[in-house]
Amino acid sequence: MSRYDRLWLSIIGDIAGLIKEAYVYGRSRELDVSDLRRHGKRDNWYGSIIISRNGILKGNMAHVVALGKIILRKGLLEDYGDAVFRIRVSSKLKLDIELVEYQEVKHAKPIEHKHSYECSRGSIDHYTSVNEDIYLRIHELLELLPLHKYPVRRWDLPGNGIYFFYEEGEVIKIGSRVIKRIVRVGTHREQGRFPDRILDHFYGNKNSSVFRRHLGAAILAKENPHDPRLREWTKRNKPLRDIEEKISKLLREKFSFRYIRVDDRDERLELEERLISTLARFSPKYVSPNWLGRYSPSREIRESGLWNVEHVNSPRYIGPKQLARLEQLVYETLAAETRGKRALMLIPCCKSKNVYPTNNALSTPLPGINDLRNKLLKLLQATPSLRERPENQRGVLNPNAPLTRAIDLYVGNFYRKAKKVLLDILHGKYPHIHVLIVSALYGLVKLDEGIREYELTMDDKLVNGIRVYKFWQREGLWKILLNYIHKNKITHIWSLLPNSTQYPYHQVFEELWRTLRNTPIKCIHVEVPEAGSSTGIKRAEWLVHIIENNPLHLI
Repeated sequence: MSRYDRLWLSIIGDIAGLIKEAYVYGRSRELDVSDLRRHGKRDNWYGSIIISRNGILKGNMAHVVALGKIILRKGLLEDYGDAVFRIRVSSKLKLDIELVEYQEVKHAKPIEHKHSYECSRGSIDHYTSVNEDIYLRIHELLELLPLHKYPVRRWDLPGNGIYFFYEEGEVIKIGSRVIKRIVRVGTHREQGRFPDRILDHFYGNKNSSVFRRHLGAAILAKENPHDPRLREWTKRNKPLRDIEEKISKLLREKFSFRYIRVDDRDERLELEERLISTLARFSPKYVSPNWLGRYSPSREIRESGLWNVEHVNSPRYIGPKQLARLEQLVYETLAAETRGKRALMLIPCCKSKNVYPTNNALSTPLPGINDLRNKLLKLLQATPSLRERPENQRGVLNPNAPLTRAIDLYVGNFYRKAKKVLLDILHGKYPHIHVLIVSALYGLVKLDEGIREYELTMDDKLVNGIRVYKFWQREGLWKILLNYIHKNKITHIWSLLPNSTQYPYHQVFEELWRTLRNTPIKCIHVEVPEAGSSTGIKRAEWLVHIIENNPLHLI
């Protein structure tokens, strides 16, 4: 056993999470591994390895190689096909993982280390081939975008983009989820012609839309494989009115589409090709028995499961680099779609807290709130039962107590379950969503605001005889929140706050709810069954489901 193994084994669960993040997003967040200093002495702790499930391909720094061996021994890369990762420890003892380009390790072979993990495959020749995880990830990413149906208006569409059509009855099952299967991908060559391309599909004819030509051929072949009009249809002859009407009816009733904005022509065309070839590789597995495309005279359509002919056999696939770019384009499109609409999530604090001192930059408090906090702190100090609580003694009443980011301080059921999506929101992944924590002591808190440990509930009684939630009501916490709403142009407020006698969080803002009642700002109080304060995980499950599956639902 290496002298570093004990540390790596103690955090192997976190490292498995970083591997998954790197696979999905291209690069993971950083993990502090400063405890390495306890297990050895080095002038510089920097080190990296390149690794796949076949073995360690590059790198020989002992502390990182030790981690690589454990990862292989535990089979942590088996679920990621032939993906290749770089695992890196910085000189500041921060560990991160990223997917690497195939070309960088194309000719590498596993390095032989003493007692190295034995693997049956000695190369990564198959790394360039597409895998089904990428196919499914493409579908999951596009599910974040709004779905468009007939009627379609030109001014609702961007000038340049790639479209993805869906067909009623064509779905993919991912675990317990059922999502729509992409049945056609397309774009345009001339700049600014994306609206024309979409409108041609819905309102044009077979000579202005190849998609319509494919659909018409399948309709004719299904009705009568020997129809003499079929040969005529596939040529650029005069359209057949009855078939065109059937195509229009089919598209308008059974098809929907999503799109991503892509302004660069060359990028648009390359991405279209890679998407089609990737989808064609796995779509046949998911084609329904009644798919109209099964009747198509085109072998490419029948065998690919797509209403595409060009590029279905292309050797160029979506790899990790293109997948990361696709994700970026999805979120850029999402940001453009949500322009002018913003949601605010109000979430409660919790009793369970852990102190994680931080040296990172912290957000400043909301304007005007420090005066209210100081006033409440004086009342807390004057209330013996509250002043003597150990958490307050070592935390908020101790001027030397460390600050912890709010998102890290709270560790109850809600925060454990929802932390990933909260971090995604904090890091700007969903630019149309804001989050504020409602705290008994701090009032309103940003996710990355530094606060100290404390113990106080909204139902606690202060020395002056009033309860904490009444203090916040009387001092006008709702006005500070209203200023935030106006400043950030919030259009939708979602309150996940408890609304009970024991946990009167929602009641703090009674005046706000009355004030906004007759305004365009929509206020929704989320009442999740069985989701009292002690079962915050229910609220978290609701939040995670909405954010990960349909973030536009919030606006």
